[in-house]
Amino acid sequence: MQLTVVSSKDSTNHINESIFHSPDKQFFDFCSVNYRINRGIFNVIDSWFYDYGWIDIITRRKVIVQYLTFLCENEFYNEKKLFLQFGKGGVKGSLILFIDYRC
Repeated sequence: MQLTVVSSKDSTNHINESIFHSPDKQFFDFCSVNYRINRGIFNVIDSWFYDYGWIDIITRRKVIVQYLTFLCENEFYNEKKLFLQFGKGGVKGSLILFIDYRC
């Protein structure tokens, strides 16, 4: 299965806005299907962005999609295993890389 990825800076433009307003399970399912992440990784990402200062859930969800798209564009996606892959400490390291990229 091939992922369709747009630029991480524009990644929320092609998504139906309603997904950002949907219940948590639906938003997680969207991320799981489109970016191949599990619930544990999703929770780490969501918590990290909340702690970083994105308190508003809609804004945070848009940033999560931008981050996941950034990962796909920067070779964190394992084509053989068909999911995003992180090494030890890789999630936090990639979050910091994304913040540096975004600023």
